[in-house]
Amino acid sequence: MPAFRMLAKISGTRDGADWPAAGETVNLPETEGVAMVASGLATVEAADAPLVETATMKTSPKRKA
Repeated sequence: MPAFRMLAKISGTRDGADWPAAGETVNLPETEGVAMVASGLATVEAADAPLVETATMKTSPKRKA
């Protein structure tokens, strides 16, 4: 499982333990980690972790009048 560095504190628990504080790392399944990165709650920490793509806003090309 890749490691992710938390960017924010999440209240509650995960698997019976408190979420790590902002700045700490947590090992998450890739799908869960991708969702955390996309929502801005974490970044990829491990050097060997897969590249996580975040959604970007795309603009359509301008039409010629």
